[in-house]
Amino acid sequence: MNKYILKYLIWLSLLLIITVNLHARPWWEVFFTEGGLGNSQSSPLVSKKIIKLIEGVPADGYIYVAMYNFSQKDILGALNTAANRGVDIKIIFDQDCKSWNPGPLGLNKNVKWGLEKSDSDEMHHKFAIFNGECIWTGGANWTGSGTSTNDDNAMLIYDPTLVANYQSEFFEMWGGGLTDQGICLGNFKENKINKVTHIHSYHNCLIENYFSSGKALEGPQEYIHNLLINTQESIFFMANVFTTSLKFHEDLINLHRQGKIVEGIFDPQTAQFSNSAYPDLNEALIEVRVRNTSNKMHAKVFIIDQELVVTGSYNWSYSAENKNDENSLLVRNEALAREYLKKFHQLQRYSTDELPISLSPHKDTSLPQVESFRAYQVNNDITCEWSPTPETVADFSRYYLFLSKHPIKTNFDIGDGLDDDGDGQIDEDPLGDFNEDENLDDDLDGRIDEDRNLRPVKVVKNRATNKINISSQELYKDEPLEKKVNYYLAIVAVDKQGNESILNQTGPLQITEITEPVDDSPVTLLPSPLSLYNYPNPINLKTENYTTIKYILPKDAKKVDLKLYSLSGELIRKWDKGSKAKGTYQDIIWDVKNRDDQLVTGGIYTLLFKVEYEDDQKDIDIKVNKVAIINK
Repeated sequence: MNKYILKYLIWLSLLLIITVNLHARPWWEVFFTEGGLGNSQSSPLVSKKIIKLIEGVPADGYIYVAMYNFSQKDILGALNTAANRGVDIKIIFDQDCKSWNPGPLGLNKNVKWGLEKSDSDEMHHKFAIFNGECIWTGGANWTGSGTSTNDDNAMLIYDPTLVANYQSEFFEMWGGGLTDQGICLGNFKENKINKVTHIHSYHNCLIENYFSSGKALEGPQEYIHNLLINTQESIFFMANVFTTSLKFHEDLINLHRQGKIVEGIFDPQTAQFSNSAYPDLNEALIEVRVRNTSNKMHAKVFIIDQELVVTGSYNWSYSAENKNDENSLLVRNEALAREYLKKFHQLQRYSTDELPISLSPHKDTSLPQVESFRAYQVNNDITCEWSPTPETVADFSRYYLFLSKHPIKTNFDIGDGLDDDGDGQIDEDPLGDFNEDENLDDDLDGRIDEDRNLRPVKVVKNRATNKINISSQELYKDEPLEKKVNYYLAIVAVDKQGNESILNQTGPLQITEITEPVDDSPVTLLPSPLSLYNYPNPINLKTENYTTIKYILPKDAKKVDLKLYSLSGELIRKWDKGSKAKGTYQDIIWDVKNRDDQLVTGGIYTLLFKVEYEDDQKDIDIKVNKVAIINK
C-alpha cells in the first residue's frame, strides 16, 4: 500500500476519538496581510511583528534570512540596528536583487549578505530563523506590497525540529561563506543534498516539511498529491501560480466528482497564463474565483478537511518543484485551519466568478444554534452537555467549544470572520484575552481587543456526541483549571464550508477544590474496555522518526504499565504514565529509540499495556499490540 495512503488511513482512524486536544498554547502564530482591504489608517501588522522579533534577539544571538525579494525599509533599519549591537545576521538573496532588489543597498557593513550562485531560475524562499528559537515562513516577501497590499500569509512557529530543518536548508545554500563577488559558496537548486526531518509531531500535531529542488531531495509534489487525493470532506485553496504541470488540478477535479467540497481563489494575472489550472477547474464547475484586486493574490495555501494547512514559498508549478529553491510546510491543527479558512472566506467575498472581473457574493449557509448547552463541575474538571445538531442539517461537520476567563457573549468574542475595526485584518487579536485592564495590544496597532479571536479548546467531530470533558486550560497552556476563577464557555456548530452557527454560551462557572474524586460521577467519558494503538504503524525509518501511542487510562486504574518488547522477550522501552486525568485518552510520542537512546532495528515488536485496578477483586487487564518497523 502507498505509504502516504497508509499514513492517512491511520490518521483517519483517529476520528473514532471524538475529542481533539488542540494544545493551543502560542507555539504558533499566523499573520495575514490586509491586501488593500483596510482603511488609510491600516496598521502594517506583518512588518511590525517582524521588527518586534528582530528587536527581541539578544546581542549574542543570530538571525538568518533567505528572502527572494526584500526592500521593506523599516525591517532593513531594524536589522541594521540589531547588527550594530552585535547580533550575527546573515541574509541570502536571489540573484535578481542585483538589478531590482534594493535590499542589500540598505544594509550596513555589519550585516553579512550573499547572492545565490546562479541567476537561472530563483532562490524563492521567504523564511527567517530567529536565534534558533522560531521560524518565520509563508508566502510573504519582505517588501511594501509583500507585508501589506498583497493577499498573503506568514507563520511563526516555535518548533525545534522545524528550526533545525530550515537552518540546515540555510547553511546548505550559504556554505562556508562568500566569494569576493558576494556569491554564497553553498549548494542551490539541483545541487542540494541536505537531509531534513520530513515528518514529526509537535504538541501532538503532525508536521511535514519539504524543500525543493535537488536531485537528492524529496520535493513537495508527491506529498501534496497524496494529501489531495485523500481529502475526506473539503479543500479550499488560495493560489498565486497554479499551473497544470503538477497535475494537482486533476486531483481537485476528481474530488469534486466524488462530491467533496472544492473551492479556490486565483491571482487575477496568473489565472490568465496559458498553462493556468483556472480554465480546467472552472470548466469542471468547481467554485473557483479570481481575486478582485490590482494587487497580487500571492498566497500558496491549501486548507484540507478544516484541520490541515499547507503553506510556504512553493507555487504549484514545474519551476517550483524542479528548478527553484523552495519550501513547503504542512501543519495538522484545527485551530490553525480555522484561522486560514476565515481568511479564505473574507477574500472569497472580494473575488469574482468569471474573467473579466465582476463581483459575485459569497454563498453562506445557515446553521441552527446548538441548543441546551450547559456546563458543570465533575471532580476537578468541567463537563459540557448539549443537544446534538439534528440529522436534517446535512452539511454538519463538527462542534467547536471555547473556554475563557472573560464573558463570551456573541460570535464577535470568539472571532466572527469579519473586519470589525476596518484595518483589512480579521480576528487579529490572536488569543482573545479580552482583558482591557492589562492593556494588551495583541495586534500591535495601538488598540485593545478591537477585533477579538478565541481558539477552540475542543473539537468534536461526531454529530451525535452531546457530552465532553474539559480538564485543562488548553487555550493557553496544558495546566489544570484554576480554582475559584470564573470560567465562561461557548459552543458553535460548524458546516463543511467552515461556516459557524450563532454561539450558545454559559457561565460563569467556578471550580471548587475537591481532594477526592467523586465515585458517583454522572459522566462516563469513554468506554471501559481497554484501547491501545499507535500511528503510524508500520513505521518506516526512511520516512518517519516517531510514532504516537494512544491508550485509555481507565477511571479506576491503580497502576498502569506500558512496555515494548522484542520478539525474543527483550525489554526495549518502558514509559511512566505520570499523573494523568483518569478516564481519558493519553498520548505518548515515541522517537523509535530504545532505553539506551539508540534507534531500534527493523522488525516486529510487542507493545504491552497492563492495568491493575483500585478494586483488588477486579482482574488485571492486558492489551497487546504489534508494532512493525521497516527500514527500506
